[in-house]
Amino acid sequence: MAKEERLRKRLEAQSEKLQKARERTEKAAKRKAESREKQALIQARKAELALTKARTEASKALKEARSYQIGKRKLVESNADGGSVPVAKRAIATNSRGRPVITPARYT
Repeated sequence: MAKEERLRKRLEAQSEKLQKARERTEKAAKRKAESREKQALIQARKAELALTKARTEASKALKEARSYQIGKRKLVESNADGGSVPVAKRAIATNSRGRPVITPARYT
């Protein structure tokens, strides 16, 4: 009877060891999977940030190019008949046909 008791205890100990080993491997696999998911999320965020940055830079470049063309100011001669010498005024903007649009001095 003592032999049977020892054998039973030994078998229980071995089964406990196997169970703990299974649990360790499952936990390790779970940690690896979580780590992979986390890395994938980080890479996705980095890609999204890079895309956003590229979009904003492209938008800024486009806006700068447009503002350079639209806000270009040219010196033109005055069409006022008051003086004998033509006075150069700054054209504030141009219309759709490219002609300068001059506003009165009191509005500037």
